[in-house]
Amino acid sequence: MVKAVVDTNVFISGLLLKKSLPRKIFLLLKEKKFELSISPLIFAEILRTLNKPKIRKLVSLEDCKELIVFLESVATFVFPKEKISLCRDPEDNIILECASAGKVDKIVTGDTDLLSLKSFRGISIVTPKEFLKLF
Repeated sequence: MVKAVVDTNVFISGLLLKKSLPRKIFLLLKEKKFELSISPLIFAEILRTLNKPKIRKLVSLEDCKELIVFLESVATFVFPKEKISLCRDPEDNIILECASAGKVDKIVTGDTDLLSLKSFRGISIVTPKEFLKLF
């Protein structure tokens, strides 16, 4: 089974856009088609993003809670010990740290800074569209 780290931007896009490729990733996760690794820092970033005023205007509190409960129930939490400083945007390093600690196969993101790396320690960095081609 494929193990992946899914970036916050993919989760938020999946919530906002019901007929989007990121939304299809939710469905694959619900069907247990891949294993999600997440770190406490990524989880906290998702919570912070969901609480931003512009997101709160677009997404119901119920949908936010549903996402959080869903992630808590399906994700494998990993606790990175290594600090990585590779990304142009330092906030993106938590994705790489989680991927390394979780020994995942893929990083799924819409972030151009991460995508420009193409891979990290043998872990492919792909768009949602590229990830969905695996299924």
